[in-house]
Amino acid sequence: MNSAHGTPKAPAKPPALQTPKASEPPDWQRSLDSILSPQPPAPINSYSATGYSARPPGPAVPLALSFELREDAPRSSSRFKRQDPGVHLYIRPVHRSAGGNWITGQLRWQSFFAGYNRAGFEDAHWDWMSTVAAVRARSAGSGHGPGDSIRVDNFRSPLLWDLLVRGREAGVQFVTAGSGKVRLHKNADISLNVQANGGGLLLQPLVEVDGNALDPTSIGLIGSPTHGIFWWHPEGADAPLSDRNIGLAPTSAPIPETFRLLVTARSPLQIPETGREAFFRDYYPQLHQQVNLISRDGSVELPEIPPPSLLLEISYAPTAPGSRRRASDSPAHTEAVRLSWSWEYTQGGTTTAYPLPEDGTGHRDRSAEAGTLATVAGLLDGFREAWYDAFPRPADGFPGRPEPRELHGVAAARFVAEFVPQLEALEHVRVLQSEDVPDYTELTEQPTVP
Repeated sequence: MNSAHGTPKAPAKPPALQTPKASEPPDWQRSLDSILSPQPPAPINSYSATGYSARPPGPAVPLALSFELREDAPRSSSRFKRQDPGVHLYIRPVHRSAGGNWITGQLRWQSFFAGYNRAGFEDAHWDWMSTVAAVRARSAGSGHGPGDSIRVDNFRSPLLWDLLVRGREAGVQFVTAGSGKVRLHKNADISLNVQANGGGLLLQPLVEVDGNALDPTSIGLIGSPTHGIFWWHPEGADAPLSDRNIGLAPTSAPIPETFRLLVTARSPLQIPETGREAFFRDYYPQLHQQVNLISRDGSVELPEIPPPSLLLEISYAPTAPGSRRRASDSPAHTEAVRLSWSWEYTQGGTTTAYPLPEDGTGHRDRSAEAGTLATVAGLLDGFREAWYDAFPRPADGFPGRPEPRELHGVAAARFVAEFVPQLEALEHVRVLQSEDVPDYTELTEQPTVP
């Protein structure tokens, strides 16, 4: 069609095709996508001498824990009249070199504080080393950093054993400076072996791991108090310490400090025949409380030491006639009950009595005493007048009192009739009553008055 002026009109353009917008995924789908397909982490920045920088490309460098035995100059032990070689165990961080060797390089334990020089190393290994350094610094006290090496002997925290297990799980290798290998064991059992030596005795620690006895001359203790041991295999006396295999294990129970000297002496303690009686009388009971005593070859019969017994002595004081709670055939009417508490220790057929408070006259098994007192206190908790002012209370700084307690009237009758039979049934408790035990039978009928 022509326009009014005769010019043909251009045809109209068809509308442009619109591309439909993709619908946005719902919130729940975006949440799951972010969990199942997380974004790669940003490069880790680390501080070095040149400032902060991103981790260099390439595989991460693994870290390892290097164990080293060091021998101090021999020193005389006048008490045991022999030489203590003073072998100690140290650990330090190392990393894999370009040539495949384990080297220290610039690594120090101090390197693991504040992420210093972290770039390029395995994250899990670095984090584990940082934890070891922090625990060691914490246990050593303020101002005592671990330095270049940590002396394992002085690692006071028993967390060491959990750390070593987790280090292995994280892939941290345990190595030595030489050809020696390092092996971590589950636990070590420590006993004191008593052996006959003519008419005398020999005392020597017996350390067993996986059922095998270790050489007592090649053992070191870890922690104070001791919570583990290390040892080295003595094969090849001329071989350097760096080529010895090293074993480590936590002890199955804490080891008292009194046992340390016997271990580090590295040879038996000899007791002459003239000292045998004094040993069993004065020292054996103390050792028996602290360590497991055995005679591995059966050459010495070790006496059994029963735990102490809590002795309750009950006596009765006469009162004026007219009491409503008395025996009808008793010549003396009694109501006042006197209670005396003490300890009995029996050894070798001899029984020795001690007061409840510590009086310094003999060695006491405080752990056994505390356990028995707690049991009796629990039984008599509703009857405190019978024991509360007599029993020691260490938490309150109260040592206890040896003076007898007295009960009167209904309280006396109730204690004798109700609680004495229960006390007699307890283990490690002995009740001793005087012969004039009154009849505290409760009246059930109206009394007849003549």
